[in-house]
Amino acid sequence: MTISGEPWVKLVVVGQSFMLHQIRKMVGMALAVMRGIAAPECLGLALHPDRDMNTPMAPELGLFLDETYYDAFNNKWGDLHGPVTFEPFRAAAEQFKAQVLYPHIASKDARELINALWLRNCTNACYKFSKWARWAPVRDMAAITAKAKQEAAAKRGARATTNGSQQQQQQQQVKRPADSAGAAAAGNDVAAE
Repeated sequence: MTISGEPWVKLVVVGQSFMLHQIRKMVGMALAVMRGIAAPECLGLALHPDRDMNTPMAPELGLFLDETYYDAFNNKWGDLHGPVTFEPFRAAAEQFKAQVLYPHIASKDARELINALWLRNCTNACYKFSKWARWAPVRDMAAITAKAKQEAAAKRGARATTNGSQQQQQQQQVKRPADSAGAAAAGNDVAAE
């Protein structure tokens, strides 16, 4: 797309429940690989659960929530209440983006050189991509997951044992008063004879 006479790339990401900075880091890694600063293997290392890699984070300029989807609501309640959709507002939103939002992004970037400075500093010297493959993992997620499952099973077992003991104690307490009353009644019977 062209904004104020300059070429721009529009990237649309559709998803649910994004993590903090996830999109910016995904874009940063993709640009590092595309520009030849990071080897394609670095993508796998960046996503590896046992590693903490310092991934480049693209600037926030230009990142915005474009549209929301209410599929779950519409599937459950759409027939009753009518679907929640963006369609009635789409034309006005597109006009706002074209007339206000995109020119603002382009002019701010032209004034402050936000993207150019970020690209200039997205280097192997800053992120050490060439060393990533040699760095040892910082954790063993398979072992951590196995240990967490064992601990959870042990807690469930302990709760079951505790609950079983409590139930037995409650049953014994219920029996005791009945036994005492029975003994008292038997004693009365004996006394009556």
